[in-house]
Amino acid sequence: MKLGTGITGNYGLVLGLLIAGLLAVGCANGTSRPIASGSYPTVVVDQTENETQVDLKPGQEMVLLLIRNIQDGKIWMLTEEIDPTILKPMGQRTAAAVDKRGITSPLATEEFRFKAVGGGELTLDMAYLPVGGGLRQATNRFLLRVVVDRFQE
Repeated sequence: MKLGTGITGNYGLVLGLLIAGLLAVGCANGTSRPIASGSYPTVVVDQTENETQVDLKPGQEMVLLLIRNIQDGKIWMLTEEIDPTILKPMGQRTAAAVDKRGITSPLATEEFRFKAVGGGELTLDMAYLPVGGGLRQATNRFLLRVVVDRFQE
């Protein structure tokens, strides 16, 4: 009995095509914009949309992308609690940019994820402030009116 360690025949071909297909889909989708979630596409909002309005449907996700300087000790924070019956926070993360030489950029993107829950309106008020600091120390603000249409459920 001979045990082989390689994948041969049609199995190797199928595996190779599957990997190539996954890589192609990943590259085609890019990394800066999320793809559809559920039955509605994810809405992506960035700093260019400060003081605007976004309309969501219940169950739809929204990603808010805000730029920060990781060297200045400041972060983006919600200034007040949001109504969880309208919009539910789904988490946040910071992604630093790394160039081709492996050098990390001082600019990073803070990503905040939300999911529309039920009908209503609210304003997301984000402040850029030192960690542990108060609103008086904020050096920048981001405001976004969020409307969730309860009739689109």
